Amino acid sequence: LKQALPADIPLEDIQITPGAPWLGRAVHVEFYHSVICDLPYRNDDAVTFNPSNAHWSISKRRAWTGAFERWSVSNRGNADRIFEALLNHTDVTITAKDSDGTTYVDVTATAEAHSKLEEMREAFIEFCWSTPERVEDLTRRYNDTFNSFVQRSYERAGQALQLPGLNTDITPYSHQRSAVARIVSEPTVGLFHEVGAGKTLEMIMGAMELKRLGLASKPMIVVPNHMLLQFANEWQQAYPSARVMITDKEDLKTAGARREFLARVSTHDLDGVVITQSQFKHIGMKPSSVRAYMSAEIEEIEEALENATERNYSVSQLTQRLKTLQSDLEKEVNKVKDTGLFFEELGIDYLMVDEAHHFKNLGVVTSLSGMSSKDSGRARDLHMKIDYLRTINPDHYLATGTPIANSIAESHTMLRYLSPDLLRDAGIAKFDAFAGAFTQETRDMEITATGKLKARTRIARFQNLPEFMSIWGQVADVKMSEDLNLARPIVHVNSEGKHAPEIASIPAGAEMEAFSQTLSDRADKIHSGSVEPSEDNWLKLSNDGRQAAIDLRLVDYDPGSITKASTIAANVVRIYNETSDRVYVDKSGEHMSLPGGLQLIFSDRSTPKGNGEWNVYQEIKDNLVEMGIPSDEIAFIHEANTDEQKEDLFMRCREGQVRVIIGSTDKMGTGTNIQLRAVALHHVDA
Repeated sequence: LKQALPADIPLEDIQITPGAPWLGRAVHVEFYHSVICDLPYRNDDAVTFNPSNAHWSISKRRAWTGAFERWSVSNRGNADRIFEALLNHTDVTITAKDSDGTTYVDVTATAEAHSKLEEMREAFIEFCWSTPERVEDLTRRYNDTFNSFVQRSYERAGQALQLPGLNTDITPYSHQRSAVARIVSEPTVGLFHEVGAGKTLEMIMGAMELKRLGLASKPMIVVPNHMLLQFANEWQQAYPSARVMITDKEDLKTAGARREFLARVSTHDLDGVVITQSQFKHIGMKPSSVRAYMSAEIEEIEEALENATERNYSVSQLTQRLKTLQSDLEKEVNKVKDTGLFFEELGIDYLMVDEAHHFKNLGVVTSLSGMSSKDSGRARDLHMKIDYLRTINPDHYLATGTPIANSIAESHTMLRYLSPDLLRDAGIAKFDAFAGAFTQETRDMEITATGKLKARTRIARFQNLPEFMSIWGQVADVKMSEDLNLARPIVHVNSEGKHAPEIASIPAGAEMEAFSQTLSDRADKIHSGSVEPSEDNWLKLSNDGRQAAIDLRLVDYDPGSITKASTIAANVVRIYNETSDRVYVDKSGEHMSLPGGLQLIFSDRSTPKGNGEWNVYQEIKDNLVEMGIPSDEIAFIHEANTDEQKEDLFMRCREGQVRVIIGSTDKMGTGTNIQLRAVALHHVDA
């Protein structure tokens, strides 16, 4: 075991962030006394840490010294406030009053505070290195907390799997076998495999093995709404004799239908239940379970407030969160859910969640800017059900190719879903503690939507990444495309001779230049405050700019002769003609009757609304038809409103009846299994 454990990481290879809980309180107290105050160390409560919300407080100043003034801004004696901001990764904004008594941001003093804060950071890191005893203590603390994990390999176990019942025509990849072995062996797994890795088959094989081995009696698989039939069909193809129950829109639409469907789920012996994300949310939980779940968080916040040493931003945020939860608790408990049976009564003991990044918005209590403190309804519902399932069976897993889409907080959220005990044991259950260990922040002056300057502290990047990956790897099965060596199409050679996407640029034209000038004029008025926010504001201006970048007709301007729609249409027609003679084969190797490649066009704005209003979708289609592509070979994803209609549309794409499909990222970005003939992607907006 000693040989297997990782070697100690020396302190010089560790990125130290002031305020990180693993450093301990003593080193922060000593730094405050000896460096900021330049006084002998005394183990008092001048610097305190509240583990309930991972917030540091400077509760009292020992003495007013020359050193204290040296760390303050403009003789204002605010070194303690700056140090507290450093420990909590928050903003320092210095204000002043003009001759009229109006408060404003003192930009110069605020910039000076930021400079002092960075000096404190450097001084703190030097302080950590100042004695051999401290270096040894901190090194030991860090390694014991973050460098004590050994990664397991499931490759040999995966190859040994027999997988009885699997269709003999299907040969799983090595990484798929390893994933199934991990599902069977581990209580919780995040299958974070890149697109194309075959997560669907991994989930299906995993569920069947869990059932066969008696590790789960009735797994439930939650899938995106548009993937229901596709997922069910793949299950039936992989395991023809499997007993799988799926839902459709009618099953949970009315109280009577819900009662009937849930009764069937409860009474049947099933290998699995496949349900859409929206339908999953419709299955209610017992009021007692809801109360227990929400009361636990309320009690946690009340404890944090009791331990708070003074009023500050963190306390205000906790108080607001507490009020919100108390209000939501009564709403949730009193809500009438005529389901017939509650989730706890269905016999579901194992949960699989596909495209789990759709549940990323699980609120956090944090003092950091840019992090949402609000739960989305679907995220809270999933967290509540996982919490309940842990009481009867700790096993569950999530699957997605994008566990971290656009925020570092999402990695913490995924760990909260998968293994909250792992976070607790490492002392990083609270997001601010996690951020202190594994992230770095930047401080900049930003222009607000009202045109005023405001200091912002934002999470910028990861730090101590190997140790984060060590913890992450305990529950996350990460597979990138370079790890898998999967067959992938080669990106075409662009005009610069590189294998890279082609940027199709068109001249702005006099019309676009004229509109851009109106945006500039509006920005000047908004910035100067000469226009009421209700009449015009930065968000409205930004939206108009984005609309105009798609097509000037979206902002009631003449677009001129060359537009994105006509440029895209010309490219589509060229590729349509170049690929019209291509012949494709089905899974059995037989030639398909219709030749021709498929092209996908993505546009997230100006989608068709069915009311005759001008939109980019219809404009592109009109251009395509005018240039020679038959109208019935062009489809909008928005035309398929039910699962059956979507599966029928996807089938027509695979068979060559549809040669061009236009859709949004939300409706066509994931789980759209039409890659057989795909030859090109076109993005109207990136």
